[in-house]
Amino acid sequence: MFRFSRKSRIAALALALAALASACTGNNEEDNLIFPAVVAIDSDLGRVFVIDNQDNGLNLIDANTDQVVLFGKDDESLLNDEDPQLLPSFPSNGAVVSLPGGVSRLFVTGGGATATNQITVLDFDDVNLIRAAGFSPIAVAGGNTDALVGLAIDSVLGLVFVSNATTGQVHAYNVNTGAEVANSPIAVGGIPGRMNFDPDSGLLAVSNAANTTVSLIDASDLASGAQTVDVGILTRDAALATNGAGTLLFV
Repeated sequence: MFRFSRKSRIAALALALAALASACTGNNEEDNLIFPAVVAIDSDLGRVFVIDNQDNGLNLIDANTDQVVLFGKDDESLLNDEDPQLLPSFPSNGAVVSLPGGVSRLFVTGGGATATNQITVLDFDDVNLIRAAGFSPIAVAGGNTDALVGLAIDSVLGLVFVSNATTGQVHAYNVNTGAEVANSPIAVGGIPGRMNFDPDSGLLAVSNAANTTVSLIDASDLASGAQTVDVGILTRDAALATNGAGTLLFV
């Protein structure tokens, strides 16, 4: 069963902004959060990664205390403009997954001087801090100027999904190796945008800015391709939630 709502998305965004505002004022280093643009939450390890929209900025918030975690003798952010350029120049989206050994693996897309059809992959743990994963970046098949819009993770199957708005496809990669998996990419057509994965149903919901349909992809059966639900409007984000009444679709 699918139901459609836009108001719930606004409420969820308000809660996320409230948590971020609490972190910004939680200590004497509120200036570390300068241009927050992307939030990726590792709920298993209690880490909130906040990516600036420019200047190679990355902050870590402790989800248990709502405090920005500071590093180094100058109490610096996890990454700032003085560090090696690990992030895209202009990040646009991010997602994170927990790995063994207390590692958070962060996937980031964006634009800038480098090709836009790639996913930057960073690893963080409390001992080694932040660094590029051995297989970073992941090159997504297509042109160097392709627009990668959506990112989502299935932590159970170990997959990271990315939507390519230029080619109308969704790609799936192994989070441990960065290798594209069998039966990827999945054609969805139009201009696929942001998307979200529902772990209870195992479905990925993909928005579309060119069609009035939302694509649903079963992460455990990529060979079946995408099913569509006509929601009557063009969308730029979509999410699913499953409860006792069924699976609900939010756009």
